[in-house]
Amino acid sequence: SDWSSDVCSSDLWAIPILICAPWMLRNQLRLGTPWIRDDLGIELYVSFNDCAPYGFEQSQKQGCFGRFHPNQNLSEALALRSMGESRYNQERLRRAFVWMTRHPGHTAALVAKRTLAFWFPTNDRWPEYLRIRKRRLFFFWALTLASFGGAFWSLKRRIPGGPILLTLLALFPLVYYVVQFDHRYRYPILWVTWLEAAYFCVILTER
Repeated sequence: SDWSSDVCSSDLWAIPILICAPWMLRNQLRLGTPWIRDDLGIELYVSFNDCAPYGFEQSQKQGCFGRFHPNQNLSEALALRSMGESRYNQERLRRAFVWMTRHPGHTAALVAKRTLAFWFPTNDRWPEYLRIRKRRLFFFWALTLASFGGAFWSLKRRIPGGPILLTLLALFPLVYYVVQFDHRYRYPILWVTWLEAAYFCVILTER
């Protein structure tokens, strides 16, 4: 049994590597690195600078996003093309960290605002037809608060699956506390909010 478990464990490691190997080879040939590509460097670069607000929409309105992102800034796009995607992201990640270390108070304030906006989003949407009515917004805030109560009681009562849902609520948003806020970042775990809020309503009716 020990031998079979060791074989199964090695298979669990080998199968994902075999699946990802062709893509890692492609990344090495095209991007100069075998690792999975990401845009964390760019995202932090546009999220932490002298003009960056807490949210993406606010950054667009103020023209800050266009000063730093290669999608809208020609000099950044040329730098991306000349340096290559991997090296460009690493360099912009370094610049973001340098700015953060030099402005710890401003950095903490931005992170706090983005954390608050993730759980209690603002009514600042563009274009105009995407604006959320205040009644719907307040309902969503109440739903969020109720989900916190549901998560607490599910743990206290040792409801099966409660720790998994709490883990999702705790770990999933971490990166979104750092990058510029956007409403869509919350969408993947909205179902957890509804489920925990519904359980909290059950607790209230029981009492």
